[in-house]
Amino acid sequence: MQPFIRKSSVAMAVLATLSPATQIASAASATFKDAEAAPWAQKYIAKLALMDIIVGDNAGLFNPNSNVTHQESILMAIRLLSLEDKVSSEASANPPLASDDWAKPYVSLALKEGLLNAQEENGSGAGQWGQQPASREWTTKLIIRIIDRQADADRLAGTSSSFTDFGQSTPSLRGYINAAVDLKIVEGFSDNTFKPKELVTRAQMAAMLSNALPYLTNGSSAVPANLSNAVTSGVVTSVAGNSVSVAIGSSAETFILSAETQYFDKNSSQKLESAALAVGQLISVVHKDGVAYLVELPGSTTAAKPQEVVRGEQGPVGPQGAAGPAGPAGPKGDNGEKGEKGEKGEKGESGWSGSRGETGDTGPIGPKGETGAVGAQGIQGETGPTGAQGIQGITGATGDTGNTGATGAQGNQGVTGATGAQGIQGITGPTGATGDIGPAGAQGIQGVTGPTGVTGATGDIGPAGVQGIQGVTGPTGVTG
Repeated sequence: MQPFIRKSSVAMAVLATLSPATQIASAASATFKDAEAAPWAQKYIAKLALMDIIVGDNAGLFNPNSNVTHQESILMAIRLLSLEDKVSSEASANPPLASDDWAKPYVSLALKEGLLNAQEENGSGAGQWGQQPASREWTTKLIIRIIDRQADADRLAGTSSSFTDFGQSTPSLRGYINAAVDLKIVEGFSDNTFKPKELVTRAQMAAMLSNALPYLTNGSSAVPANLSNAVTSGVVTSVAGNSVSVAIGSSAETFILSAETQYFDKNSSQKLESAALAVGQLISVVHKDGVAYLVELPGSTTAAKPQEVVRGEQGPVGPQGAAGPAGPAGPKGDNGEKGEKGEKGEKGESGWSGSRGETGDTGPIGPKGETGAVGAQGIQGETGPTGAQGIQGITGATGDTGNTGATGAQGNQGVTGATGAQGIQGITGPTGATGDIGPAGAQGIQGVTGPTGVTGATGDIGPAGVQGIQGVTGPTGVTG
């Protein structure tokens, strides 16, 4: 199926420049080549097509017997409520209900306007939500919300129905079915069934939306702009050749008629002739720029005899009717301006101070507690490190070996020389740790062995080397 497109503003501008008769003929031909495939719905299709609520595909077909999808139903609802000027603000929307790209802005807007509830729709069927075909019970919910009759659905949610298959309907949708049937927006079948799960065709959708129009064109301030400018209901005050005048309350409007204007029975899809139009009838006119494209007549109702309409004296006010069911709550009003700050009140007198209570008696001294147990002995401290060993004294240098005398002639044995005086013993230093061993003295050069001469006198004994200083004893380690 080719995508459904909206009539271009260029085409509508061209239509507005044509003569009234030509405008009617052009508008009538725009009601699709295949509308006759659903003859019972021709009136509804023609009416909504003339109001730009439904459009066909590029081939000029409406495909009346094809199933209408969720996203196509939402598109029609947005147009019916004249909300298309808000669609552009949703151009980048990605609603939680999967839809084709062209439908996403409409679905997003429907969610914001309360026509849809994402939680209700999730899990409604297989495949993409937008492409799923709409059922009869789902469609009643959408239309009741379009005409803002949620209160009726809530009131009738627990009411039983005479339909034999009412038990097959979804429990949460029964209030919508009852409300739509009560308002004559939808009917059951001749076998006394409603067939809640049956899919809705595009022709059936056109009929339901058309039946909902009276609840949107009731003269209230909430009437969508496109409907108040396209549908007028009132009493015929005069019919003259190519025009009809209709009284709407205290005002009146005149519409141009031609041989192309379509006439239908208000209560059926039966086509009527222009001769059926008469003064005194309550009619509904689909029009644009003062031209009547489609007129709905009372059909079986006998028209009043043409006569001059004279306003009589106002009768007495009738008794007040019973209060209707409460309407849905209106939107929350804007916050009022903040009031001026009131003057500060006078300071109140201080309260009396309460009297001080008497001091209570001192309690008796408690018994002395027992002496606590002796604490455990502390851990013994570690043994301190051993003190460093003192430096060993320097070993005295070895005396030089005397030169070997020249070997002389064997002479008399010389007198034994006196023993050399013993060197002074060094002072014994305090005993310390053994010092490091000093370096060994350099060994003298061995003299050349000469001839054995006279034994020389014994040389003096060299002085003893100074004893090294004993190292300092390290401090005793701290006792643990």
